Amino acid sequence: MAGAIPWRAGVQDIADVAASGESVSDLMSVPPHRVCGDMLAALATGGGGAAAVRHLAAAQYSKHVLLIWAVRDTARRMRHPQASHAARGCELLAEVQRQAPDAVEAVLRHPAAGAWAARTLRALLSEEQPTGTRPARPGAEPARLAALAAAAAIRARYPCAIEVPAYRGVVTLPSVGQVMLSAGWAAAGRSWAGGPGAGGPAAPGPAAGAMANVRYTAEGTRVIMGRHLVLVPTDTRTDGPGWRGLRRLCATERGMTLRLVIDDLDPDRMPSARDLGGRLSLAEATRWQRILPQAWDLLADLPGTAAEEIHAVVRALTPLRRPAHGQVSSSSPEAFGGVALSPPADALALAASLAQEAQHAKLGALLDLVALTRPDDGQRYDAPWCDHPRCVDAWCEDARRDGGRCDGTWPAAPLLRRAYGCLGVSGFWRWQCEAEDRAAAARARMEFRRWRDAAATATRVLAASGRLTGPGRAFVAGMAATLQAWADDEVPRAAVSRTRGGPGLPRNQLTVGGRGVRLRDEVTVLRTGALAPGVLATGVPASGVLAAGGSAAGAAAGGAFRSRVPDLTGLPLGDLDRHGRDRLATAARRIVTAGGDR
Repeated sequence: MAGAIPWRAGVQDIADVAASGESVSDLMSVPPHRVCGDMLAALATGGGGAAAVRHLAAAQYSKHVLLIWAVRDTARRMRHPQASHAARGCELLAEVQRQAPDAVEAVLRHPAAGAWAARTLRALLSEEQPTGTRPARPGAEPARLAALAAAAAIRARYPCAIEVPAYRGVVTLPSVGQVMLSAGWAAAGRSWAGGPGAGGPAAPGPAAGAMANVRYTAEGTRVIMGRHLVLVPTDTRTDGPGWRGLRRLCATERGMTLRLVIDDLDPDRMPSARDLGGRLSLAEATRWQRILPQAWDLLADLPGTAAEEIHAVVRALTPLRRPAHGQVSSSSPEAFGGVALSPPADALALAASLAQEAQHAKLGALLDLVALTRPDDGQRYDAPWCDHPRCVDAWCEDARRDGGRCDGTWPAAPLLRRAYGCLGVSGFWRWQCEAEDRAAAARARMEFRRWRDAAATATRVLAASGRLTGPGRAFVAGMAATLQAWADDEVPRAAVSRTRGGPGLPRNQLTVGGRGVRLRDEVTVLRTGALAPGVLATGVPASGVLAAGGSAAGAAAGGAFRSRVPDLTGLPLGDLDRHGRDRLATAARRIVTAGGDR
């Protein structure tokens, strides 16, 4: 990678550094990621363009690098029992990066790597708190940093020997695969494949289990623990004795090749998901590969840059258990690039899921850079897709956290995230209205109306909530402008009637694919007082300059929103300690402690 990116610090930034006691030179070599007003406006329309999305993806890479560095640094400072393993992992990552930077980048961008780093750093920080004030969290596992390094070395074919944790005899190498060091442990590993927070038993740490040795030489990769030896196949995608590789999916349309990995192994592959599926059979994985090119063809045929955005965002698919009815999907801001979904019924279902979850990923990445909502004050807002008081809708995040029930209301930040996803899926179905035959077009119009109206209702609730920041008001106004432009799109009466009163559901629900989505009869898309497409809220010019969570009054020179994520895309891992350790540690702490407000 290139050296540090030169940057000229602003007056306010220098004042912040001076107050912290650090040298100005530290800040000047690590600028923050920034979002210009024009980019915010473009993303608010539901699109954004490939360049904007690549910018968000670069910021997520910086975030992953920062959190991984912070795991090592915090473990060292706390004198954690696994600190030496984390330090050795960082050293090996830096060594491999000097020879094969692409291999390290591929591992660090893997969704599960970011999720593990956030979870582990949060657990380490909670262990610093006095006993009695610590939140209940899974134990810190800084030793898994060594497994990241081993995965990078294997991908780069870089000679190494490093100890990695074996949980119940299972060694997980993120983005590569999983080693099972005995038949008995393999069975235990399968039962624990969901990992922390997935409903399975908690995994013991290395002290309670063991450490395995990963060695890569010219003869290949060997994983050794005691008397157990597993030889990893040269083609890591293929299974072998004691080895389960991550399968790859590939599809090419319109000159764009979408390459994905099916991550059905890593315990951190999708945080907080209660319905993770197990390992796909070969036949099931083959079916996913058969459907993907058809879905990618549908997405590549969309107008604008929707396919390019999905191409820049989505890296891994995680199977969920098949629901009783319909199709479900989810994603997590901590696992950027990962999409969890139940086995897709067809190409259309897969394409719609990718369109929706790419929207969620975009907004999650943006929220790491610009605060769109104010910190949660306990206020809750009516969600147009929840059916109080017995919400069984797989969309409802509150229901997931509360055993499948919720009160039909959400905080502002999750409501915004879901509304933005609805906006993206509306655009997908809007295009399908024109692209399909008569029967499929009728279904597409029904879906378009359902998603459009849900997005419009949620957007109006957000606009009136008083919980949006200045940039948030501009963003929601941009969403409303897009929805306003679609307000008069025709939906045949027959399609409308079929959306209402599905079997076993109240009349004010919609049902498609067996899932209920509440839309009150009196709700219609707002037709007056809306902004023209592309016009932002008063007082927030598209090219304006705002502090990350502020209003126009917080503007500073430079034409961008300043974020809390330092730009580490140009820095070698081995050089991070030279660039303001305290400021980097503070930035990492803010990221993992601010998740609840996003």
